[in-house]
Amino acid sequence: MGKIKSDWNLADSLRIPPEISQGDVRVTILGNYRVWIEHYRGILEYTDQSVVLQGRRGQICVEGKQLKIDYYTKDDMVIRGKILAVRYDDRKGFE
Repeated sequence: MGKIKSDWNLADSLRIPPEISQGDVRVTILGNYRVWIEHYRGILEYTDQSVVLQGRRGQICVEGKQLKIDYYTKDDMVIRGKILAVRYDDRKGFE
């Protein structure tokens, strides 16, 4: 028997955005006091003024005051404190 070619895709049928199904970082900002980050790959820098994370296609930098990582797993994390900026760099890093 031959294989049946199908264009069916589970992510499409579940209406999952392609950036999520491909593992891109998702950043949700809640006011200026909390940031929820999903699908990051690692923590590169962590101080009370900045948290730099590695994503699939670049780095994410959360800048602020009195930053703390509330919790983290291998899939997501919550950063809290006074959030001043969230930057994304799709090159090798921040200058």
